[in-house]
Amino acid sequence: MPVTIHVTSTGFSSNFQEWTGASGTGANVKPIGPVSFVSSDATIATVDPATGAGGGVAPGVATITATDAGNGLSASDTVTVIADPAVSATLALTANP
Repeated sequence: MPVTIHVTSTGFSSNFQEWTGASGTGANVKPIGPVSFVSSDATIATVDPATGAGGGVAPGVATITATDAGNGLSASDTVTVIADPAVSATLALTANP
């Protein structure tokens, strides 16, 4: 499921699952090999290759892909990183000379 996060948010986690049927149907089964994670654009979002935990770096969209090394199955999803919203404002007045 795609996710939207702020640049300075706590990030996202990844949940890679394998199934006995097509397109995520059938019974859920454990991966046979180690699962690795990669981001399509680390300037937008980074992801830990072993855990799938990730976070935003700059506004944009990146694809996160997980791959089971044991059987080559992979799945991808998108993360949209948005700029942090303004939460306050200041104004400084300066006297003219």
